[in-house]
This record gives sequence, C-alpha cells and structure tokens, in this order.
Amino acid sequence: LIAAEGHLNKLQGDGAITAAEAALKAFRSAGDAVGSAESLRVLAKAQQVQAYLDDEDARALNPAELFSEDFEKAKSSNDQTAQAVLQLGLLDILSFGTAATGWVPSRATRDKALEAGNEAFQLFQSIGDSRLQAMTKLEISLLLSKGASPKSAFQAATEALEMFTSLGEKLGMGLALHAIAASHVMAKDYDLAMKKGLEALELIRASGDKRAEVVLLETLVSWSVTQEKPHKA
Repeated sequence: LIAAEGHLNKLQGDGAITAAEAALKAFRSAGDAVGSAESLRVLAKAQQVQAYLDDEDARALNPAELFSEDFEKAKSSNDQTAQAVLQLGLLDILSFGTAATGWVPSRATRDKALEAGNEAFQLFQSIGDSRLQAMTKLEISLLLSKGASPKSAFQAATEALEMFTSLGEKLGMGLALHAIAASHVMAKDYDLAMKKGLEALELIRASGDKRAEVVLLETLVSWSVTQEKPHKA
C-alpha cells in the first residue's frame, strides 16, 4: 500500500492502480478489513488520477459498486474503523468529479460526498481517532470549495486547523490554512488569501513535505496572476 501511495504522490496512476490492487488482494486474503478499506480508498483515487491524466471518466468506477462488498462486511462485523475509512474513500471519489463535469462534482454528487464525509467524521469521532477526524474535516472543506459557499468552506477548514493545531501537526495545519486561503479566493478576497497562503507555506516548509510545498507555491502563483499582481508570485 505504501508503494501505491508513492506512485499516487508522483501522479503515476497506472503504477498506483497495480500496487493498490495487489495490496487489496493481500489484505482481503488476510481478513484485514481496515487494510482492505484503505487499499480500496487508494485504488479509487488512483483510478481517478489516471482518468484525469487521460482526460476521460474513471474506468468502470461506480462508488457504490466498488465499496459494496467491503461495506457489507464492515457493517456486519460492526467494524467502525473500516466503515469510516470506506466513507472517507467515498468522499474522495465523489469530490473528484468527472471529465464530463470538468472535474468538479455536480451539486447532487457534492451532497452525496458531504453525507459520506459527515458519516466518516462521526465514525472517527466515535472511535477516538483525532487525526483522521481532522483529515476528514479538511477533505470536507476542499469539497465545499468546489462550488459551495465560501462561508461553509471556511468554517470546515477552520475546524480542521483547530484540530491539527491541538495535535501539533504542522503539515495538517499548513494544509488547513491553504484551505482557508482557498475559501477567501472563493470570496474574491485575494489579499487575505495570499496572506493565509503564505502562512500555510511557512508551516508546510517546516513540515518538510516538498510535494505539498510545490503544490502550494504553484497555487500562490496562480492566485497572484489572477489578481493581476504577478510581482507577488
């Protein structure tokens, strides 16, 4: 599964798909419900990344069908951790959109994704996993930044920031600040967006995550150009 995530971080969709499928097979053979759920989540993301790179809809990717077998097993065994990870995976899939929708979810799909995200958050809360609660709230914020109101995206990102701050996790704090900045872009407050974006950059640099740093730098440049102040880039 680590190999699959490594391919995914490098946007190598096909490699990630192959590795995630192998991990899924191994976890299912071992009867590891949580490992299977994590593998399915990575597999779904890998399929969507490859679909995005190919500019076509994800290959035979029906969220309900993809997760149905594992959902049933997790529910019948009352495995809340596996259920939560699967709901988080459903949030990931539905948030991505399709080639037909310009890689932004329709309103109906966004509502389904939000429902899955809220369910995942409640499950992680019930099992006491604070980090995954924070990650889920961050993913919800990113979902809401795709066509919902700036206020709702800001609120979810702020909650994620508070959670990551209590955990002392700099990367999470930086990503949450990035999401807060994105909510200000939605509200067309570019100066505040750049301010929060630079605060996010400082935290992400301190975390040592180079990929996240590059992604944020590219985003800041695009925002700077959008507000016609390229000297800030």
